[in-house]
Amino acid sequence: MWKLVGLLCVGFLSVYSSPQRGAKYETASQSRQLREELAQNLYFVLSARNLESHDANHGVADPYVRVHFGSVPQYSQKQGKDLDKVGDSETIVNEANPQWVKVFKVQYIKGLNQKIWVEVRDHDPINPDDVVGEAFIDLDENIPALDEFGGLSDPFVKCYFRYGKEGKDFKFFETPTIDNSDSATWENPITFDNFRRGTDQIFHFVVKDADSITADDVIGEAFMEVEPFADKKQQSVLPLSSSSNATLYVKYILE
Repeated sequence: MWKLVGLLCVGFLSVYSSPQRGAKYETASQSRQLREELAQNLYFVLSARNLESHDANHGVADPYVRVHFGSVPQYSQKQGKDLDKVGDSETIVNEANPQWVKVFKVQYIKGLNQKIWVEVRDHDPINPDDVVGEAFIDLDENIPALDEFGGLSDPFVKCYFRYGKEGKDFKFFETPTIDNSDSATWENPITFDNFRRGTDQIFHFVVKDADSITADDVIGEAFMEVEPFADKKQQSVLPLSSSSNATLYVKYILE
């Protein structure tokens, strides 16, 4: 039997080898669909103050913003060159303190080193547009924390398995929600009866914070190879990839 223990969650899993049984699962979802589930839609507008024009006649700027977004590789030296263009705002003529009405949207997943690169440009109908200024926004550092009004998390775990790192996810269990906890424990066993040796099975655990008003927040996720863990029958510590201080513990318990 397997046990999930830790800062955020504790539970039990048991593994049975049953090669004659067909796989049983609640919902099959593609990795892309699961990624969409982890994402939070962020909407924002932009403004600027005291812009200087780069025009030769030193007139007031005709500013607009160009927004880029994406995950920056850890050792990248390209800065915004790694990011995808989201779009441009409208141009506001002769305005040093613009407030653009264009609403931008990005899909944020915590822990992926996602950044927004904003370029403020001065529109020029004749020459190439000048870049008046720019800003980089690290979303992991600027998005408000879960339960920002001071409450504890209400965690639950969605349990998936897949064949291979890029395989399709099969949901086989979802734990109950534990209210107001930073160290939740699930005492009831979770049975996983689709264990197959030699098939490169991987567990995918998604830990979420239940919210009765807005969409559930993602606390983090973790992956674990099934067969090596079943062979060792030892505890594993799985840091949650989208959180800096949350850990999922998995312990194998013989029945």
